Amino acid sequence: MLAFMPLASALVLAPACNHCGQAGLQDSPGTGIASTAGSPRDSEAAPTRGMWVWGTRARLAQGNGVSELLESCREAKLNEVYLSIGSVLGDPQLPALVGALADAGMRVEALTGEARWYQPEERPAMLAMVDAVAAYTARVPARSRFVGVHFDIEPHQLAANKTNHGFLPALAETLREGRDHATERGLETSADLPRFALQENGPAFAAAVPRIFVMLYELRDRSSAALTAASNRVVDGTYASLAAATNGKIVVGLSADDYPTELDGMLSALETAHHDQSRYAGWAIHDEARYRTQRRR
Repeated sequence: MLAFMPLASALVLAPACNHCGQAGLQDSPGTGIASTAGSPRDSEAAPTRGMWVWGTRARLAQGNGVSELLESCREAKLNEVYLSIGSVLGDPQLPALVGALADAGMRVEALTGEARWYQPEERPAMLAMVDAVAAYTARVPARSRFVGVHFDIEPHQLAANKTNHGFLPALAETLREGRDHATERGLETSADLPRFALQENGPAFAAAVPRIFVMLYELRDRSSAALTAASNRVVDGTYASLAAATNGKIVVGLSADDYPTELDGMLSALETAHHDQSRYAGWAIHDEARYRTQRRR
């Protein structure tokens, strides 16, 4: 493990670590872990190996926050991260953090979302956040820019929606509006969705956002066979009624808490099962703090 160090020192860490990482996962061309050449967008040709990162403000305030994050990226052999932005877009340390991730081969998306944004009257707040990300990106050096906005909008967390999924059409429309707004500002878009959203209204979400992250959490059967079967059903089912020319792919999101000792094997199983499936885009781990905790036990 890297020695902890203050922010200024952490940003000059050597980004390569070819001997650490997950058992069974091979370095892919363009992942950025074995080489730091090129821009973060170079990783787009390779399958996604991503991770959600929360608590950005706290990480900027901690002397070892950045070094811990970079170590997790190396250990998991990531090529992208979804960095929560909250109210940190004006923090003078943020460009250095994003730049350090980019230098380590990461494609960095701005992670944001509120459960109520699915409601039409709440969408202006979402659009304002997209504008804020675009404004940040316009004023910082190229290496410190976000390449896109990652929407984490979870209406099912609200009490009124716990057993009623009538919000799904409005959520799809919200994501479409957010995508259009971001595209006009030169930003890509992706979005987290629970499995039931794609099972019940998959085509609408496939049409709304080009890159979907399906959260395959808390499966009753935690075997690799059950995981790959479930992911296959979601990936195929979401696009089944759409034309082959329709753009769009799905990233499979796993919770580190679901697989405290088996995560490496599960990620490897996903890559093996879906390596030739055109709609499968890769995997992502939720989240960095949980991943780091599991690895240190």
